[in-house]
Amino acid sequence: WRQRVSTYFGVKVTTSNPLTRYYQAATQNHPQGLVFTLVGLSMPRAAIYLGSDVGKAIMLDQYNSKPMAAQFVPPLVVGSAVLFINMPFVRARYWIQDPHTSERTVRQALVAMYGRGGWSNVLYGWFRNVYSALPKYTCAIAVRDYVDNLWITEREPLDRWSWYTRSAIKAGIASLAAAAMATP
Repeated sequence: WRQRVSTYFGVKVTTSNPLTRYYQAATQNHPQGLVFTLVGLSMPRAAIYLGSDVGKAIMLDQYNSKPMAAQFVPPLVVGSAVLFINMPFVRARYWIQDPHTSERTVRQALVAMYGRGGWSNVLYGWFRNVYSALPKYTCAIAVRDYVDNLWITEREPLDRWSWYTRSAIKAGIASLAAAAMATP
């Protein structure tokens, strides 16, 4: 992602070795955007997964919802809200990585985006992001839950290492399913 953004904004990469090329692209220009971008990609996903689990539990326990609705409604609602809140910050983080921009902070980039086109410019890309990202998150959550139901037949407490291993395998399988859905 960093290499694509840097290439888009005109960073010159001078080597043919792929690892060296990636290193050059990742370390040139505005490294402050790197941390914000990584946090901005990780935290919304965590909020979507946690909100989906909490929403599913609430729908099943308190509202006696059908399992299919409880599986798919929370990721769609929570995911839409999280993506709506996060989209301006994603655009601002990419904005400050442009070597030709005068803005150096996320706040300055948000003000500049608003000044150039109002709220429509700040929220530009939200619908595309929702339509492309939400099905992947919903698929990943459904696959994760399905694998979890297949894996454990009796609910006995696991030791910490077994729990981490099981979580990593479930996440890997869910990620593969979401990636296959995104890139058929």
